[in-house]
Amino acid sequence: MNDYETARQIALRYADYAPRTTAEVRRRLERAQIPAEIIETVLADLERMGMLDDDRFSRDWVESRSRRKGLGPGRLTRELREKGIAPDLAEQAARETDPESCLQAALALARRRLRAENPADPAVKRRLAALLQRRGHDWETIEKVFSVLNANND
Repeated sequence: MNDYETARQIALRYADYAPRTTAEVRRRLERAQIPAEIIETVLADLERMGMLDDDRFSRDWVESRSRRKGLGPGRLTRELREKGIAPDLAEQAARETDPESCLQAALALARRRLRAENPADPAVKRRLAALLQRRGHDWETIEKVFSVLNANND
């Protein structure tokens, strides 16, 4: 087998195992010490075949992680950039999250974490706000969460 075929087989197995970004496949091929020009050729071929599509990967990642983990746009953008997605593409994909579903996810997380605690307590509020921020929610969403929680607590 020549270098191209070896690289192609490595890339196909790696991309077939789980959805991957172009950068992830590139790093995998670099670890296998494949020459750079062959890596670029293999990546171009996989993109033409539809096996690598960073735009589709970004949209799918955002939809999945926001729905399953309740993550906000900030955290989603960060995760996509860590996976090698271009900054503008990562931000665009994260902006496409539905604000209402972000609010509902943040509310669900807040309610799970609150249990019997009072959301008006400053220490509880501070901890909850920090948690929501770490999950990538912006201040506007966090304020709406506290507004809903306080309205329900009255």
